[in-house]
Amino acid sequence: MQRASKYSGLTGQTFALLNLVKEVGRVGGHVIYLCECSCGNVTQAIGDKIVNGHTKSCGCLKRESRNATHGETKTRLYKIWVGIKARCYNECATSYPRYGSKGIRMCDEWQAFKPFKEWAIDAGYDDKLTIERKNSNLDYYPANCEWATYYEQNRNKSNNRLTANDIPVIRMMVNEGMTQVDVAKTFGCLVQSINYIVHGKQWADC
Repeated sequence: MQRASKYSGLTGQTFALLNLVKEVGRVGGHVIYLCECSCGNVTQAIGDKIVNGHTKSCGCLKRESRNATHGETKTRLYKIWVGIKARCYNECATSYPRYGSKGIRMCDEWQAFKPFKEWAIDAGYDDKLTIERKNSNLDYYPANCEWATYYEQNRNKSNNRLTANDIPVIRMMVNEGMTQVDVAKTFGCLVQSINYIVHGKQWADC
């Protein structure tokens, strides 16, 4: 009988840049997870190395760090920038069908992190805010983007039903310390729905 691992059952949780999509097997007693990196790439990684912080991304952190200021790859703002590029250009990203496949792109100016960071600071970036396009049919560029609270962004939706685009935001809010009750109030849904999302019982593929 195969021995249970304390690193099993983590599907739906996020560690560093990796969202654990599902368990795909075991090697030498180690649980292997299929993961989606915030850059949009899909990779496989060992559960204990993910939880212990040894594996933090698909490898993009090492690649991108060559072009970023030391230490900034760990910031929330950097992760937001990487996420935008993923949904605009990476066909493997779960959010690509709602962005890249519809022709949504990131402007040339923001292809490097430094100009994006400078705009973000000037535009009033705060760790409690999220980026929003003023016109959802247009690209990501300075004149079309602003920082909004999660509540304001949710209020601007045409209805209060959760969409696949909400799920990564919900996981990030919980990971950043917001209670499930407050997240549920923000999105106008049941606390049980947030709990199911966090534990991978619903929207596990997002």
